[in-house]
Formats: sequence, C-alpha cells, structure tokens
Amino acid sequence: MSKKYRFIDHTADIAIEVNGGDITSLFLNCGNALFDLLYDVDDVSATETHTVNATGETPEELLINFLRELFFSIEVYGNVLNDITITKLTESAISAEVTGEKYDSDRHRLRNDIKAVTYHNVNIAKSECGLKVAIVFDT
Repeated sequence: MSKKYRFIDHTADIAIEVNGGDITSLFLNCGNALFDLLYDVDDVSATETHTVNATGETPEELLINFLRELFFSIEVYGNVLNDITITKLTESAISAEVTGEKYDSDRHRLRNDIKAVTYHNVNIAKSECGLKVAIVFDT
C-alpha cells in the first residue's frame, strides 16, 4: 500500500497527518492509514464484506466517527480489514463497504496497540495537495 500519511511528533500517543485530493480520498486515506498502523494489510485476504455507517455534525466529527466505526469492527468483531469503498458521503453521513477477514494470530501480526481514535486537535484543512488532517490515536 502506498502510504498517504506521515507520522508527526506526539508525546505519548501515535499521531499522523493524512492527505487527500478531496474529502472522499481524505476519508479513504485515513481509513487505510488506520489499517496500516494496526497490521500489515498485505497479509489480509478479502473474504468478507461489511457495511460501515457513521454520522457527524461537522466534517471532523464525521471523520472521527467513521474511523471509530472501522476500529470497532476490528476490535469488537475481530476483523482485519484491507479495503474501503465509500458508497455514500454527505456533509453529515458516510456509508462504506469494507473488506477483509477474521483475525488469525498465525497470519496477522499486530503493529501497534491502539486503544482509541481521538478528537485531539482534529481539523480538516486545505493543503497544496487538496486536504489534510492530523489524527491522534490513543495507545
């Protein structure tokens, strides 16, 4: 996977800056960055598909809620995900199809122990490549 994010300094947690040409690609890149931070997506087979939905009153709230739903699918349902297709994105709602499989400790090695996606200093801003956002993950 070509990385669309970079690590940024943070005292205790994991912080990344993600870029996207538009709001859709920004959301996709943020979701894929989450997967990449957690495990090697190249080790994941696309054998199952799930729908993920989120709502929010601002673009930032929508993004964080979307990432939290992805994280919930991974943590609670034991999924490892490797692809996202956004099927609907409005100012206040997102729906996406995600593919992956169930976690298998023999094949999937965890990279980071993330506990939560946070709102800390989240601000979607214009950049020279379209849009950017910094996201902090509680570890």
